[in-house]
Amino acid sequence: MSHFVMQERDGMDQPEYDKALPPTIPLPCHDSFLYAEKGSPNTCPFWLRFVSHVQSILSRPISTYEDLKSILFDLRCWDSAPQCEFYALKQLLNNESNQMFVSEVVPSLLRIALELPELFPSHTIMRLRQKHNDTLKLTKKQVLCLAIHIFLGSFETTDPHPVDFFYWLKQMPAFLQSLLTYFHRATHAWDDAHLNLPVCIQRRHLTPEMIPHWESSTLTFDTLDVQAQASGGIALTPEEISMDFANQFIGGGGLCGGRVSARSMCALSSHCI
Repeated sequence: MSHFVMQERDGMDQPEYDKALPPTIPLPCHDSFLYAEKGSPNTCPFWLRFVSHVQSILSRPISTYEDLKSILFDLRCWDSAPQCEFYALKQLLNNESNQMFVSEVVPSLLRIALELPELFPSHTIMRLRQKHNDTLKLTKKQVLCLAIHIFLGSFETTDPHPVDFFYWLKQMPAFLQSLLTYFHRATHAWDDAHLNLPVCIQRRHLTPEMIPHWESSTLTFDTLDVQAQASGGIALTPEEISMDFANQFIGGGGLCGGRVSARSMCALSSHCI
């Protein structure tokens, strides 16, 4: 099981923006998701439109950056600015290691995206709210399906921050490469048994009495065995590791706009989920 724990404590200087939000988040297949063409007063269920467009895309060959850019704008769940260039995506697709991503990986991603209603029968997902002790249990395939919808721009919420990889596509090639690698591995290397492995995401709210007073502690560390290697990287370490992000903000803050080491670690190791 992959187990992720997010901890927050009383007194953290964070706005409680989710206080008035419902305990669950509707997914793109939920009945409340409606879509209206630009300039039209008429609406239709977003999921019907999404399924129709994906089936049309899968009926024709796709192989280029321009094909993928068209898909990303076509499947977005809201009216976006006029089509722009995804510079980071274009740069990465020119690399030899990513040349088959559009033709081989993207069709698999689209097919998994269509499984959203079956993977989430309630058509919602629990919100991990501030100042609550909650645990969200998913499978790796559920996580993958959600990540695909975020990549496609088909996941819209009422939260103040958009759930989107738009800025990664434009100007964050290092983080975007980790996502492309994750998608390739998930669609070409993972079997059904691996996709059904559990992922546990837990949010813990710490009150003042739960926080240790390190300055007055008399406990000592046991002898630590530290090894240095001249080559390789963290992602190549064969042993299981646990990571504790010592940051006052959960997850180190938003993924776009900074270079906090914890965020870099998560981005470079996105295959962990």
